[in-house]
Amino acid sequence: MEERTISRYESMLKESPTEKMEISSLYEYVNAITAINKLYKNIIYRGQADVSWEIKSSAYRELKKKIAKPTQKMLEDYHMRLIRGVVNLHDIDNKASEYEGISLLAHLQHNGAKTNLIDYSFNPLISLWFACISEDGKDGVVYCIENNSSTNGLIPVVGNKSVEDLFNQSNIINVYIPPNINRKILSQQSVLLFSTSGTIYRRKHISIVVLKDNKKEILSQLSLIGINRKTVFPDLGGFLEWFSSEDEELYNETYDKTFKKAKNNYSDNKYDESKKLFEEALELGEALFGKNSVEIANINNYIAMSLMGLNKYNDALEKYKESLEINENVLGVEHPSTAIAYSNIANVHFKQGNYIEAMEWSQKALNIQKRALKSDHPDIATTYNDIADVYESQGDYIKALEWYQKALEIRENVLGVEHPNTATTYNNIAWVYKNQGDYPEALELIQKALSIFEKVLGVEHPDTAATYNIVATVYDSQGDYPNAIEWHQKALAIFENVLGVEHPDTAITFGNIAGVYESQGDYPKAMEWYQKALSIFENVLGIEHPSTATTYNNIATVYAHQENYSKALEWFHKALSIWEKVLGSEHPYIIMIKESIAAVRQKQSTEK
Repeated sequence: MEERTISRYESMLKESPTEKMEISSLYEYVNAITAINKLYKNIIYRGQADVSWEIKSSAYRELKKKIAKPTQKMLEDYHMRLIRGVVNLHDIDNKASEYEGISLLAHLQHNGAKTNLIDYSFNPLISLWFACISEDGKDGVVYCIENNSSTNGLIPVVGNKSVEDLFNQSNIINVYIPPNINRKILSQQSVLLFSTSGTIYRRKHISIVVLKDNKKEILSQLSLIGINRKTVFPDLGGFLEWFSSEDEELYNETYDKTFKKAKNNYSDNKYDESKKLFEEALELGEALFGKNSVEIANINNYIAMSLMGLNKYNDALEKYKESLEINENVLGVEHPSTAIAYSNIANVHFKQGNYIEAMEWSQKALNIQKRALKSDHPDIATTYNDIADVYESQGDYIKALEWYQKALEIRENVLGVEHPNTATTYNNIAWVYKNQGDYPEALELIQKALSIFEKVLGVEHPDTAATYNIVATVYDSQGDYPNAIEWHQKALAIFENVLGVEHPDTAITFGNIAGVYESQGDYPKAMEWYQKALSIFENVLGIEHPSTATTYNNIATVYAHQENYSKALEWFHKALSIWEKVLGSEHPYIIMIKESIAAVRQKQSTEK
């Protein structure tokens, strides 16, 4: 390998100034810096421990925790709130009151505030230290840029520019040299850059890449010439600021990994594992963001969703209420996220069969959404759909159709007639028509949904398969059993191929096929398919799951048809014990099964 001399680096810069230069020792770094300073003037430097990191302000990174892409207006609003908060403090310290404008921002950043000021240094060795001090498994980088308005648009701050003036510009980076107000600024030879976007593009810089395998050796070499933690952070406040930020990066990384792993487990229906991981993320999140933050409300939602998957509805309800309390406190009672929290609570009540309470919470959500959102917002359509679900479950099909139609109108107009959510609404309306006995109308709507799913998602998609099952159910209701079996088998082939033979959706289709055979009076066949479904539900979802209980109930019904009343009662009671634990004593399923048990006992007594 060619020796990395000053002349070698100088040649590289002349050939391609944007090419990254690599160094593996302090000697090579000094050669690279010397070459740069021979060709360019007034260089300032910034060291970052990971070459992949963008150059972002701490304020930008703070907002990005909540917002995908913070805008200049958002950053300006954030800074104005920060300034107002400081000005309004009754116990403002004497030092802070001495500053204003950019000097106040510099003072606040020194005391731990997140601002749009980005730290650079006049000293290349200080920047090299920052490039090496952490992220041992990543290459570091020192960015070098000319402090020049004509070549790089770096404009020096004249006087004490106000925050409003700083943001009242575009495509300009202000350069601020802070007074030596503390030992840290003095020792680090700090220079602060202010970008209205919170970003300084790396392409403006010459990049010196510090190879990861050499970081520790370079730190040792720097320490020999007096560049170490003690000299970089000479005061207690500076050291604690650096130490806390390093600790926060570690917590952030652990939090992100835990949260991502939890979401993956939730997507794979591993609810017990996802719950544990989300709870770990919650503990980390509270340390990072505080207990009363939007992030914590979001984690509580995910814990509640995992609990819903585990059928622990009361526990889920408590978590959703914790999330709601945070949203109300932080965002306000009129915020769309608060409305979603109301909807989540409504969903728990719906699952428990508490239809009156489900309706009340859905109406609360809708009232907020109508005030906070446009009348055709998709979230409003979702709430219309939730309200329709309640009416449908209560058997009020006229009301259900009315609210499904409201949801459909928004989804067709806003999302389009070929959107999967629009197709789902067609299916919902079709189900009402099926329950009303209007089978031609039901089939027509299902076919519309099916054409969308097949076109947009594909014929092998689970949503397409689920629609095949709905078609089959309509045929079953009409007494057209051959067609019902045919469509269930089409759905089954997709589920087995895409999701696997052990998936709950595959088990549901086994149960659907069993139901057709039961309708035909072919009880041995029905029992065979119910047992196949039961095997999956017990193995995958567990013996305490409502789907397992439903299958117990179905098997009991087959035994009742076969006049095996003792077996029927045995299986009815197995289903009842689960439903009472999971759904509560007032759920419609509980009423239904108790009526079934009473009917079987009546038949038993008659036979005796």
